[in-house]
Amino acid sequence: MEVTLITNSFYGDKMNPKFIAIGVAAIIVAAGAAVLLMPKESKGWYSWDPTVGEVDYTMISATPKIMDVLEDMYSIVYGELPSRETEVPASQLLEYESLVTDTATGIDVQSRSSILPLPSTFEDTVSLTDSEIQNMKIISYSSGLTDCFVSMLGEEQVWDTVVAAGNSTWTNYPDNDMEKWGENSSLGPEYTISTEYLLSYLDYAGAKTNGYHYCVVAWGYIKNYDDLHNSLAGAGFKDVDIICIDYYEVDDFNYLLSIIDAMGRIIGIDPEDNEGISDFQERLYTVKKAVSGKETGRTVYLENPSKKSPGKGTLTELCFDALGLVNINTEDGLVMLNDESIVSDKPSVIFFSEGDTRTMDQKMRVTM
Repeated sequence: MEVTLITNSFYGDKMNPKFIAIGVAAIIVAAGAAVLLMPKESKGWYSWDPTVGEVDYTMISATPKIMDVLEDMYSIVYGELPSRETEVPASQLLEYESLVTDTATGIDVQSRSSILPLPSTFEDTVSLTDSEIQNMKIISYSSGLTDCFVSMLGEEQVWDTVVAAGNSTWTNYPDNDMEKWGENSSLGPEYTISTEYLLSYLDYAGAKTNGYHYCVVAWGYIKNYDDLHNSLAGAGFKDVDIICIDYYEVDDFNYLLSIIDAMGRIIGIDPEDNEGISDFQERLYTVKKAVSGKETGRTVYLENPSKKSPGKGTLTELCFDALGLVNINTEDGLVMLNDESIVSDKPSVIFFSEGDTRTMDQKMRVTM
């Protein structure tokens, strides 16, 4: 409560000190009474004193950067995270199914689409020779897949391999060293790929004669896959491969390692040399080991800017499980819970998204 004392009253510029003392005392008493009488609802979700914090919700996705969010969540709930464990016991290493099979001449990579029915030209196995891998250049239509290459090669060296990309990579890595071509930089949208931009870039790069092998990597939700495939073949770029990763299959941390492994293999990095895999394993083990020494079981709620909450079968739920937290949202997928149920559950931990433009009081449903 904000209180303003007005000294220039009808008593003149010099108010009697007794009146000042009495007035101040009365105001303090009134302010205290106002706080005590403040309806509980007006305090919103502060009324049960939860732990509240903000995380980058956009990074809770099928990318190595999900570990940044997991570590931030740990710090909010438990305090400073201990130093990284660089020696992970074999029993604690996550096992994963490889999307790559060795062949006599190179590797076969599984390509998976989220679009059903499958596009008529879809190739579920992409074969790469050792020579193609040694001369590989990546065109990325997913910042999440770009993150995989960054985790392996570092943010300075990666642009020697990832040479062109769609909008999300340019948004998340605006200072990249990818070569600008003509008046363009980004290859455009990623759900419906601009064949015009892609063909223009490949012509600019001299892809038919420069000796490099090009591979388009994307999540498996490309809506115009047939058009993309046929346009590349029709323009004479028959050797440009397309590898799709089914984002919707990501329901555990193990599959994230499958993705990092596959992206490594197509640029010639074996699993045992893949720093993206070792980094992920070490960071996850560090969090889990630190959590094992804490009192777990606190309830948790996360709300994104559209007031929706991730429930079962989401990557957010994976993070909660790793942190020993119990999600109050027991619904499948991303849903909006009503405020009454949230107040009834009184989650001990509440997360909001850093991109949420509401004030904290608005997010916490404070009414006064």
